[in-house]
Amino acid sequence: MSSANDEDDNLRRGEERDETRAVWGGAAVIFGLVLEVGYTIAYAKGQSILEEWGPVLADAFVALGVATEVLYAARARSKAATIKRRSDEKIAAANERAENAQLETARLKAQFSWRGLGTQADKLQELLLKSPGKVSIEYVEADPDSMSLAKQFVTAIRFSNWTVTSHAGAYGTSLRSGIIVPEPDSKSDSAPFTVSIREALTRAGIEFATDRLPEAYTLTGDMPNVNIRGSAARIFIGPKEPRYEPIAKTNAKTARE
Repeated sequence: MSSANDEDDNLRRGEERDETRAVWGGAAVIFGLVLEVGYTIAYAKGQSILEEWGPVLADAFVALGVATEVLYAARARSKAATIKRRSDEKIAAANERAENAQLETARLKAQFSWRGLGTQADKLQELLLKSPGKVSIEYVEADPDSMSLAKQFVTAIRFSNWTVTSHAGAYGTSLRSGIIVPEPDSKSDSAPFTVSIREALTRAGIEFATDRLPEAYTLTGDMPNVNIRGSAARIFIGPKEPRYEPIAKTNAKTARE
């Protein structure tokens, strides 16, 4: 980038030198015309006015043409440079708007797109295959994103030879966002399964919390024939974590403008 800027600077300096030389060339033509007028006056030979001053007049037109060409060529280059500068500014502004639009699109996509395991599902399967167990997955019944992510977990873990059941629940004001793998119930034998699930999620790069699960006031089993909740690790799939944008600070003067 620096090399390109240096080259542009060299070209601009070369253009300025050429314009200076053109001006001096035009001045030389005018100076020659003045000399010719002086010689014509000083060494008049008694010829007619047309014979004496005809060549001078012709040279005057030549000098006028050269001076006009130099002057307007310089003005044209100046206008062209101004047009190019304005065009570059507009292009830069358009590029900036396009970049901002892309960033905003990416932000909105990240904010509103559904979550997915992607290649993390393969890693999760690989890790859980080493120690099969039991897991119960709960998700928010009114949230399609939570349900979709829960189904992905069910599929990935079931292919790891684990026994899996899932439940859709309504949580009211106790609802939590994100993924939660709570501490196992001290009265159950689910502790080893919970440890395996947490280790696998961590190594697969899946973030989760270890808080208590929210209390569901209704809970519907997707697989009613499978009842392993008392002896299984538990995974809660809550809604997507909300993202809050800072409020722009605008003073009164800016608002009035």
